Amino acid sequence: MGDRTYVSLTVLKQHVEEAIALIEPEEGEPIEQDSFDEETVTITYEEVNYGTIEVLQQFARIGIPYSCQS
Repeated sequence: MGDRTYVSLTVLKQHVEEAIALIEPEEGEPIEQDSFDEETVTITYEEVNYGTIEVLQQFARIGIPYSCQS
């Protein structure tokens, strides 16, 4: 077990459900979802090992733009 931290992932509203579905097997359900504007949603996960969500590599391949902060 390594260092664990929070990770916040921002995606377009139209991709929220798909993003959560892809991440869920690895990290479980997000602890929080916030929308600060009309276009994006920030999804927050806790206890992410080394602040890395491996499935994010698939996002670019399938066309989900995102921003990630840990």
